[in-house]
Amino acid sequence: MKMVFALSLVFFFSLKSEAGYLTIVGKSQLSTQLVGTQTIHFQGMYEIENQGDETAYGVFPSFRLGSWVWAGNPADIVENNHFRWTIDDKVARAQVDCHSSEDCSENLPGSGVFPLRVLRHYKDANGYQFSSAEVQIIEIGSLSPSQRAVLHIPALQAKLELSGGGEKFNGKLEIVNSSDSLKRVYVTYHSAKELQIMSSSRTVEVAAHAADTFPVEIRNFSGILGSKYAVFGILEWETKGLRNTIFVPASVSLAKKDSSGWYLAAAIASFLMLVLGLYVLFRRRESLPKLSHS
Repeated sequence: MKMVFALSLVFFFSLKSEAGYLTIVGKSQLSTQLVGTQTIHFQGMYEIENQGDETAYGVFPSFRLGSWVWAGNPADIVENNHFRWTIDDKVARAQVDCHSSEDCSENLPGSGVFPLRVLRHYKDANGYQFSSAEVQIIEIGSLSPSQRAVLHIPALQAKLELSGGGEKFNGKLEIVNSSDSLKRVYVTYHSAKELQIMSSSRTVEVAAHAADTFPVEIRNFSGILGSKYAVFGILEWETKGLRNTIFVPASVSLAKKDSSGWYLAAAIASFLMLVLGLYVLFRRRESLPKLSHS
C-alpha cells in the first residue's frame, strides 16, 4: 500500500550576485511503500526551478531521514528553467527508525509520520556554494483511516520566533500541549548549511493543557549578507502507539553592514587631503624667490 507525502510549505531562497540573482524553488511528488516488514521503497521525483536571471550551477537536492541520506546528481539549470530528479531507493526500516542518527529519537514508534529534511544545493557563476532548506512530512506504515485522523489532528502546536542581525540570532520555540496527558517531545532544527544551529537536539516535556518555551540560538557561518534563510523547528512525539510530527517555520535575514559611515569618513579624508594639498601648494609659491624687473 502506497503512502503519499504531505507536501511541505514551499520556501523560496534568493540571493543577489554581481551579474544578477538566483531564485531556486523546489517541488516534489514522492511516495513510500513497505516491502515486507523491514524495507521501505521510496519512489517519485523532485524538481528544482531556477526563477532567477542567470544560470545556477551544480544544482541538486538531498534528503535525510534518520540515517538514510539520498542525493541527486548535480545539474546546471539556466534561468527560467527546471530539472527533475527521479527517486527510486529501497531502504532498511532500521535506518529510518533512527538507530544511528543524532537527528532522531530511538524511543519513538517506527510507524506514523516522519520529518524528511530536504536541502537544495547550487552554485553561482563564481563557484560560490549555497543551499536552501525545506521540511516535508512523510507517512510510513500501514495506517488505518482512524489512525491517520488522529495524526492529522495533533495535540501539540508550536511557534518559532527568531531575531538578530547578520551574525547571531536568538529566539524561542513555544510548544502548547492541548491534550490531557504529559507529552515527551523530541525537538530538532533544520536550516541551510550556511547557518550553524547552536541549539542541540533534545527531548523536552510539556505538561497537559500547558505551554512551555525553549531557547534557540543560531549563528551565521557562511551566509551572504542581505540574504534570507528559512529555519525549521521539528517536533516528534508518540500518539497512541504512532509517531507524530509537526514542523514550524521561521526566517532570518542577514543584515547588510551599514557602509554610510565609511563613505562619510572617506569623504572627510578626501576633503582634508585636498585642503592640505592646496595649503602646501600655496606655501611653496610664497617661498619661491621673486624676480625683479629693471
